[in-house]
Amino acid sequence: MLKKIMVLMVLVISSVSIKAVEIIPEYYVMERLLLELNSSPDYISKDNRPNLKAIKVDEKVQKLLSTTENPFYIYDSNGEKLAVYKNDYIVSPLTLASVYVLEKNDFENNYTMKKKIEVETSEKGNIVNQ
Repeated sequence: MLKKIMVLMVLVISSVSIKAVEIIPEYYVMERLLLELNSSPDYISKDNRPNLKAIKVDEKVQKLLSTTENPFYIYDSNGEKLAVYKNDYIVSPLTLASVYVLEKNDFENNYTMKKKIEVETSEKGNIVNQ
């Protein structure tokens, strides 16, 4: 009888799995992605939200953050735990002072890339073509 109870306990314990989830802190996200965010284009809001710098989450971003999980979790600059999926966007204000996550559809429906204005000047410094 005792043997049967022990076997049953082993089966119950082995069938229960606990999965620990790592949550990447905001400072680590900023440290690892600052150069990527800084070199990313500026994005303009379609609905009066602040303009942003943004990078799309892909394998390269996951590698920089040392994770292969999908989703993976981060703490944003407000201290909120957020699930981040491939193709979501990690965003920051133009000052690069904080970091947040926007879902792919939210970002792509509400932001457009700011176009760079190329200005050609003459030898005297006058604007020739804008």
